[in-house]
Amino acid sequence: MSTLKALNLVLLAFEVFLCTGLFIGFHVVFGHGLGDLIYYAILYLLTITHLILTVKFRNASQRRFVPLLITFSITTILFSLKATIWRGPEFSWRNRKLFYGFIIKNSNALSSSSVKKTDVTAAF
Repeated sequence: MSTLKALNLVLLAFEVFLCTGLFIGFHVVFGHGLGDLIYYAILYLLTITHLILTVKFRNASQRRFVPLLITFSITTILFSLKATIWRGPEFSWRNRKLFYGFIIKNSNALSSSSVKKTDVTAAF
């Protein structure tokens, strides 16, 4: 296997990791709340396109992989920057979490000790 084909497969694996991150418990956030759906849709389309082109050119020479590798490397770098340093205002980069980290499912998050109770009858 040539070096460019191996780099292409590594890049494709990283793109698939970003796309499936939400399903495996790794929360990839672009910082725009519900607007992240637009970024997810674009990322899924780019990953599917990259996968189709990789399968189509799997027996091609290394010269075919150069434009493919350059194009998708740039888009993957831009998506990675958007998910980290260039993240939007809703989940900004101030907390310095890479791709916003793992989703922690805590069933005791809203337990009686953490929720402040107020007496409703005292206001009347």
